[in-house]
Amino acid sequence: MKAKLPEKSGSDKGRYINQFNRIKSFLQKRYKENGIDHLKEIVTAAQTKLTFVFILLKDPSNATTVFEGLNDPGIPIGIGDLVRNEVFSKINGDADKAHAIHRDIWLPFRDKLGEHFDNYFFPYAIINESSIKNADLFRGLRKLWVDKKSPDKKSPEDIIKQLDNYTVPYLAIANGQFPENYSKSVLIKITKLREAKSPTSIYPFVMKLLKEYELDSITEKDTVECLEVLESFLVRRALCGIEPTGLLVLFRTAWSVMNGIPNKENLTKAIKRRNTIEWPDDLRLETAILTRNIYSSSICKYAIREYEKSQESDFPNNDFWIEHVTPQSLNDEWRKVITDEEHQNVVHTWGNLIPLTSEMNRDLSQAAFELKKKEYSKHSIFSSTRSLAKEYEEWNKTTITERSKVIGKWAITRWKK
Repeated sequence: MKAKLPEKSGSDKGRYINQFNRIKSFLQKRYKENGIDHLKEIVTAAQTKLTFVFILLKDPSNATTVFEGLNDPGIPIGIGDLVRNEVFSKINGDADKAHAIHRDIWLPFRDKLGEHFDNYFFPYAIINESSIKNADLFRGLRKLWVDKKSPDKKSPEDIIKQLDNYTVPYLAIANGQFPENYSKSVLIKITKLREAKSPTSIYPFVMKLLKEYELDSITEKDTVECLEVLESFLVRRALCGIEPTGLLVLFRTAWSVMNGIPNKENLTKAIKRRNTIEWPDDLRLETAILTRNIYSSSICKYAIREYEKSQESDFPNNDFWIEHVTPQSLNDEWRKVITDEEHQNVVHTWGNLIPLTSEMNRDLSQAAFELKKKEYSKHSIFSSTRSLAKEYEEWNKTTITERSKVIGKWAITRWKK
C-alpha cells in the first residue's frame, strides 16, 4: 500500500529536505549495489533494532524543554510549533481532515505572518488575557482555546480563526503591511510609529486599537489622536535616552484603565497615572536636545527626518546620511574654531547634525565650514541643510548650541505632551 504523504509546504531548501535527500541517495546506492533483498534488511533493522520513546506530559507547555533536551540544540522549537501541534492534536486521527485543514486554513494563516509568525503570539495573547507572561505563553494560549460551554471541544478551525483575528493590525504595526480600509491619516500615524522604531511593548495596545477601528467601534479621529499620543510619549522618551523598561506593564492594562473608551484624554491619563514611567516635560526634552548624543540613538534618523519635513518643503524620497557639520574628528583647520573639549560636548548633539545625500557627505567630510556652507546652499536637496547654510555665517560651539535651542523649541510643539 502506498503511503499517503502530507502535501508539500515550506522551503525547498533546509535541513529536513537535505537530510531526506541524503537518505534517499543512500538507499538508491545500496539498492543498485546489493538489490532489493538488502533494502529489506535495512527495513527490518529499522523495525526491530530502533527504539521509539513516547513521552506523556502532564503540562504541554513543557514540550519545548523536553524537545531541546532530547534533540540537537541547533534545531529550536518555537511557540508556533507548539500551537500547530496543539491545533492538530484535536483532529483525532482523521488524516483527510488534517490535510484539508493544514492546506486550506493553517498554511494561509502561517504564510500571512511570514517571518513574524512566532513573534505574533505574545501580543495576541496579551490582548485576550493581560496577565499572561512570556514564560507561560503556551499554557495561557491553551486556556483561550477551551470552549467554556463544551470544554476541550473547540474545533481546530475555530482555534485558527480565533488566532487569525489580529493578524491584520499586527502586520500593520510590525511590518507596514496595510489593508485598503485604513484611512490615509491612520496609515501615516502607524508609519511614524514604525519609523521611530517604537518598542514591541506597544503592540498589544495598537493591535487592539486598530482592530476596533476596523470594526467601526471607534472613530478615525480617536484612532489618529491615540496614535499621536503614543508617538509623543515614545519619541520624547527616546530623545531623552529613557529605556523602554516597564512599558509592557503600562500597555498590558491601558485598555482596561480607559474602560474600553480609547481617546486622547483617556490614553493620556492612563500613561500619566503610572508615576514610575516618565513622560518627559518640555524642559527635560529641550535640555536633552541641547546636551545629549542624539547621533548614537535609535531615534536620530527619524527625528532629523521629521524636522526636515517641517521646513515647508516636500521631503525628498531619497534616503539620507547624517552629516556632522563639525566633523567627528577634528583637523587643524577645525581646531581654530572649536576646542577638543567643546567638540566632545557638542559634536553629536542635534544642532550639529543635518541630512545629506551619501555622495555629498563623503565629498565634504572634514572640509572647512566655508566650503561646506557653499555646497549645502547650492547642491543639497534638503531644506533644513540649505537653511543652515543661509542662517549661519560661522560654525562653532556657540552656533551649534543656538541651533539646538531652535530645534528644541520646535520639538516641544511637534511632540506635545
